[in-house]
Amino acid sequence: SNQTQPEQQQLQEEQQQLKEDQQKLQEEQDQLKQDQQKLQEDQQKLEEEQQKLQEDQEKLQEEQDKLKEDQQTLQEDQDKLKEDQQQLEADQQQLEADQQQLQQDQEQLKQDQEQLKQDQEELQQQQEGSK
Repeated sequence: SNQTQPEQQQLQEEQQQLKEDQQKLQEEQDQLKQDQQKLQEDQQKLEEEQQKLQEDQEKLQEEQDKLKEDQQTLQEDQDKLKEDQQQLEADQQQLEADQQQLQQDQEQLKQDQEQLKQDQEELQQQQEGSK
C-alpha cells in the first residue's frame, strides 16, 4: 500500500489545484460581471448627458429664433418710425409753403385795400370837382 499513498497525494494536489483554478475563474467572472455593470451604468449616464445636451441645444435654438423675431420686429418698428419722420418733414415743408402763400395773400390783400382806398379818394375828388 506504499504505492497508493503518493498517488492519493498527487490526486489530492490535483483536486486542490483544480479547486483553486475554479475559484480564480469564479473571481474573474465576478470581476467581469462588475465591469459590465459599470460599463452599462456609464452608458446610461452618457445617454442621459446626450439627452440633456440635445434639450439644451433645442432650448438655445428656440432662444435664437425668438431673438431673430425680436430683431425683425425692431427693424420693422425702426422702418415705420423712419417713414413717420419723413412724412412729418414733408408735412412741415407743406405747412411752411402754406404759411408763405398766406403771407403773400395778406400782402396782396393789403395792396388791394390800399389801391381801393386810393380809387375811392380819387372818385370822391372827381365828384367834388364836378359839383
